[in-house]
Amino acid sequence: MSHRWMFEVLADLESYALHNDLDRLAQKLSEVARYAAYEISSSEERNLPVPRQAEPARLELPPAK
Repeated sequence: MSHRWMFEVLADLESYALHNDLDRLAQKLSEVARYAAYEISSSEERNLPVPRQAEPARLELPPAK
């Protein structure tokens, strides 16, 4: 199964965040995309299946004002 869709969703979310002046969120989404690429490529290099139900990323957000 291709993981391309996930990177497209992350890119769309990052674009939305940047367009709406949510710079910290955009930065975190970029980090998540890089981490996902690393994990997927590492799994593929070792011929390991990528888990279908991974733990969701936990983003630390500032308290609501």
